[in-house]
Amino acid sequence: MRAFLFSLPLTLLVCFLQAQDPGMQAAQAAQIATQNTQMAMQAAQQANAQMMRDAQTANQNAMNASQQASLNSYYYRRGPAAPHFSIGSGTYSSPLKVTITAEPKAKIYYTTDDWTPTEHSLQYSAPITIDSTTILQAIAVFPDGSRSRTAWEVYTLKGVSPAVSALPAPIQGGLSNAAAAAAASGKLFLARGTPVSLVFAKAVNSKTAHPGDKIYLTLAADLTADGVVVAKQGALSTATITEVEKRHFLGRPGEVFFKADSLQADGVVIQLQGMAAKEGLDGENAQIAAGAKFTAYVSADTVLPKN
Repeated sequence: MRAFLFSLPLTLLVCFLQAQDPGMQAAQAAQIATQNTQMAMQAAQQANAQMMRDAQTANQNAMNASQQASLNSYYYRRGPAAPHFSIGSGTYSSPLKVTITAEPKAKIYYTTDDWTPTEHSLQYSAPITIDSTTILQAIAVFPDGSRSRTAWEVYTLKGVSPAVSALPAPIQGGLSNAAAAAAASGKLFLARGTPVSLVFAKAVNSKTAHPGDKIYLTLAADLTADGVVVAKQGALSTATITEVEKRHFLGRPGEVFFKADSLQADGVVIQLQGMAAKEGLDGENAQIAAGAKFTAYVSADTVLPKN
């Protein structure tokens, strides 16, 4: 046997000795298994890394699509360009006549009471006379309902107090049948179109507001009918938020729209009408401060009992 071993080449001798050692075979098998395990782990890590890259790409694509959709919606929502005023902001010593222009086919709506104009505001038809310190705001609205951003100018007239309101005046007319019947029965009559001065009881912000939310106001001064107080200052009134536009990342400001509902008058509900909106300044959320003044109007002839 020894003579046989010495006669073998060195390489064959090593292989022969390894083949004769079961321990060495087991070690080799373990080493191969370890290598296979490491390779499997590396493959799994690479697969996980690829999955993460794919997920990140999908998320980025979804975000880009969402931003583009918002961008498209934003430009669609804007509609026409903002109106243009013939006279810019400034301090003046005499009344002004301001002309407002907009794109063809667009209607112009404006306010002078510090509320943002809507389609329910005064429609522009002729130059506006400014004879007191006024914030003039206007929007343009296309026939399809899309509207512009709000344009505004501030006119300060020396020695003249700010205008109180430019909302529609109360409806005028002769003594109605309802009024005559109320007088004959000894009851009080509150005419349709009677102005009702209100103040916001709490602040409203477009960031937290939602359509359908109830907001609360109080009567700013006693409301009278036929010289008799029918609702005392501080009486509760409600309004409903009808539309909310959140502040947009592209710089569009927040907006909040609301309509007047009713006023509580010693157990009698007086139905009100009137709508207004508020737009945030410089791309911010819209904010209606507590104490902000708003004028609503009695929506229908109302007969009230005498106390």
